[in-house]
Amino acid sequence: MKNNEGKRNRFIEILEIIYAIIFACAIAKMLDMFPEPKDFFSITLKIWSCIFISVFVLIRFFFAPSKNVKILVDRIEKHRRLIMFFDVPALLAHSFIFYLMCLSVKNEEIFYRWFFYLLFGNAIWLGSIWLRLYKDPEISYIKKWSINNIVFFGAFTITFYVFGVYSWVLWFFLAFFNSTIDIYITYKDYLSAD
Repeated sequence: MKNNEGKRNRFIEILEIIYAIIFACAIAKMLDMFPEPKDFFSITLKIWSCIFISVFVLIRFFFAPSKNVKILVDRIEKHRRLIMFFDVPALLAHSFIFYLMCLSVKNEEIFYRWFFYLLFGNAIWLGSIWLRLYKDPEISYIKKWSINNIVFFGAFTITFYVFGVYSWVLWFFLAFFNSTIDIYITYKDYLSAD
């Protein structure tokens, strides 16, 4: 039994490392777009908004392997293969979408589209975790994250695709409030020692 627990912990650690490397590469690539120190002074407010949201997302999503996959590994006995064939690829897809988002930092429309697609994918993934563990009272944070992301993805979809509103300021505030709400209502869950 202890051997299995050790394997599970090692699996989560490896997943965390891979995930963190992709996130770190994304931030490095984003910053590499401004190689000269003088470039930082010429960055427009639009680009600063994208950089700011990227850092916010990094903070929010950094705990995904240790919180979301770990809870599945620890609490699901049946259908464990689903974790390898669905949850791990979903987690890695998050990191690659974040990578693409960071590469798009100079084009706010593409950047914010990637951000809101990331929210949608995250909401679907978290919703699937919540459905599998709905009887567990300790996972209420997953439901909150999922609902928050769906609401803001919906707001983006309505403003951009339905009404055709093209406003990086609006997208920034949607992304900012989504991230702020996420961190505010669940910071204790981020920092809990699971």
